[in-house]
Amino acid sequence: MNREPVGAKARIFASTSFLTLGVVVNTLIGILIARTLARHLGVAGYGQYALAFVFLSFTGVLVNFGFDTILIRELAKDEENANALLTAGIVPKLLFAAGAVGVGTLYILSRGFPPAYTGAAAALLLTHFVAAFDTFEVAHKARLRGG
Repeated sequence: MNREPVGAKARIFASTSFLTLGVVVNTLIGILIARTLARHLGVAGYGQYALAFVFLSFTGVLVNFGFDTILIRELAKDEENANALLTAGIVPKLLFAAGAVGVGTLYILSRGFPPAYTGAAAALLLTHFVAAFDTFEVAHKARLRGG
């Protein structure tokens, strides 16, 4: 019979409690931010804000396109070539980010939104280029699964 030491159970409980507390705090902060934004922006402004994040979410699917899952698998198999694999993971994500930003910007421009909103939404789409570099987080996950 495989029994865990009492100390391990206490660490697992403490870690789980800490993560749960983090989720609760994160949710409460999100609710407060949404409430503040809704009051400050008004109905129409908050609707445009939400729409911009819908664009960001839809185009975000195009950027990731499953690359992270494949990269985790490959890094777990072959840690020796981690640098080459990370580079190979970043390049297609950057190319897909460029495509997603282009498609998203063209769509926003075609909808006839006010210029300030169009510029802000297009600038928000540029965050996809930053997301392409979250590949290093993928490397960490691969080490956790592989080790």
